Amino acid sequence: MKLLIASALTMLTITSTHAMGSKRMKTPDPTSQKVEHIVVIGVDGLGGHNLDHKTLNGKVPNIMALRSKSAWTHKAAIDLYALSGPNWAAMQTASRSSYHKVLNNECHRGRGINTIFDQIKAHRPELLTAAVGVWDKFMCYSKEGSIDIKIKPKSDSETTKEVVKLINEKAPHYLFVHYDDVDHYGHSSGKGNTPEYNKAVIATDKAIGTIVQALKDRGIYEDTLIIFVADHGHGLIAGGHSSGLHPVPLYFHNKNFKYGEMIRRAIPSKQLRINLVAPISAFMLGIPDAKEWQYSSKAVQKYIK
Repeated sequence: MKLLIASALTMLTITSTHAMGSKRMKTPDPTSQKVEHIVVIGVDGLGGHNLDHKTLNGKVPNIMALRSKSAWTHKAAIDLYALSGPNWAAMQTASRSSYHKVLNNECHRGRGINTIFDQIKAHRPELLTAAVGVWDKFMCYSKEGSIDIKIKPKSDSETTKEVVKLINEKAPHYLFVHYDDVDHYGHSSGKGNTPEYNKAVIATDKAIGTIVQALKDRGIYEDTLIIFVADHGHGLIAGGHSSGLHPVPLYFHNKNFKYGEMIRRAIPSKQLRINLVAPISAFMLGIPDAKEWQYSSKAVQKYIK
């Protein structure tokens, strides 16, 4: 997302994050690897309220099919920054923006916090990692060499083709996919759930169905965790964008999870946040959290079988 929020919200983020980050929640040490593959499907600009809007009823069958066999929520918290960069970085670093220090949409290498890609390479270097997306800034937060394959297509439709090709030919162990069109039309329309916005959501839904089918055709669907997530949403009235930033959908789709809606909690260590993408990925691959991560898989341990 390409819009700055007010400085008051920025200060609130810094203050609350500092207080929360002083005691990092710890996760139980993973005893074994639970899946061979993880595919993160990130949709820029898709809020939980946008997905639930009546104008999309019955029009996103693939997302709903995914949800039916997921531990899921449409109320996952994001960072207060109204920018894509801080939120995509939050997913990969299990940290808030005032801690990981990605505060804009530019490329930032390192920052002193290991991403999930870095953590995989440190503990399971034999695993193949990949990232695909038109907006390639989300690939900038890891150390050089941590993402084995980086692909920047020219369109979302090309993204789907590249992902299917990757699954067929390489079957990456950790694949992060970014879809951009929903956010593009949210900005160009000035709000969410306009006909143009919904058309982009429906197209992305079809893309998700294509990816799921590719996993099945490759014979790795049962052993793949699909994480469906977004970085923010869009408001339902013109000029109401900021109030429509959050919350967002977050699904964990795999037989190792208990299906059903996850309960939203206020306790920091049990909050449902986009920051959980990295620690859940690490836990399911049987590798430890990075010591500097602020969030752990503790928040959803009760939903893992």
